[in-house]
Amino acid sequence: MENQKPTQRDVNIFLDVVRSSGVTNMYGAAPYVQKHFKVSRAESNEFLMEWMRTFGERRLNGEVIE
Repeated sequence: MENQKPTQRDVNIFLDVVRSSGVTNMYGAAPYVQKHFKVSRAESNEFLMEWMRTFGERRLNGEVIE
């Protein structure tokens, strides 16, 4: 069975938890995405950039896990 690519929503939830934990500065979170979701470095960077780009709006909408 082949691994499915995670959705941006899946990664957003994961990154919200990473952010809340304080384990890393979010600019350094791409390797966590890469390892957890088994995606390429480029994909992890894309997911992280989208998470950052939409963070403010998602937070205003109550979609961010604090």
